[in-house]
Amino acid sequence: MKLNKLKERLPGKILLYSKKSLLKNIIILIFSIVIIILIGYWLSAFIGSEKGTEDEEDVEKAINICIESFSDHYYLALLEDDVERCKKADDRYDCSDGYYIIKAVRNNDMELCKKTSSNEMASACRGVIQGNAAVCDAFESVTDITYCRAVVGKDASICDSIEDESEKSSCKEDTYLRRSLAAKNSEECLNHDDEGFTAFCTGLFENNKQIYLDKMRVLCSKPLPPPS
Repeated sequence: MKLNKLKERLPGKILLYSKKSLLKNIIILIFSIVIIILIGYWLSAFIGSEKGTEDEEDVEKAINICIESFSDHYYLALLEDDVERCKKADDRYDCSDGYYIIKAVRNNDMELCKKTSSNEMASACRGVIQGNAAVCDAFESVTDITYCRAVVGKDASICDSIEDESEKSSCKEDTYLRRSLAAKNSEECLNHDDEGFTAFCTGLFENNKQIYLDKMRVLCSKPLPPPS
């Protein structure tokens, strides 16, 4: 009798056990899926963070390379008061001549003119200090004569007759710098429309190289213009 009752109840218990087991397995499966999703999310966030850090480092490296590559060594020589910087310039003699001329003008010291690369440059250096444009005739090329007259006369419009755009730009920069030094007023620096020059010129008056480097960082951080 007991055996028969046991047989009658056993299938129900087995079914109940099976349902509980299935429910337990489902819960475990769902829990496992949730854990896997959370781990995946964490890993993707971690990898994304690492990738973001790497991207930021790459951008910073690119900006620093840009600053080093495109900073004007003539500007830096004056800002650092170190003519050795001119060794890195494309034309070290143009750089060092400009350095000694501006330094001579700032200190009103014609002895510094002797350190330029040629007799013509030394004469031009003295002419800039004295305001004597006649010394410019010692140069052979029309461009050099025009350049010299513009700087000595502190007249940037004279530079407009120079055909070479690079020389014309340099002529205007040196002329505006000469005017700024003569006026002892950094406001003259702002008359030129080149952002790098105005930052350099302002930094020179304030003995602060960082003004120029900060501007170069801003310029190097700008996105490239779309191709035309």
